Amino acid sequence: MRLTQFEIQSIVNTFHEVFRNGEIYLFGSRTDDTKKGGENLKIFFIKINMILKKCK
Repeated sequence: MRLTQFEIQSIVNTFHEVFRNGEIYLFGSRTDDTKKGGENLKIFFIKINMILKKCK
């Protein structure tokens, strides 16, 4: 993956600060060490809401 550990951790930390929980998917050429060029990084977030209802 053509991201530094700092960049990865920054993405994860920011996601958790904003959304608290969910999933992060990174894709694009920057996630493949064998690819060249492509300075774009695509990030897909899935926010997971945990709503608990007590049914009577």
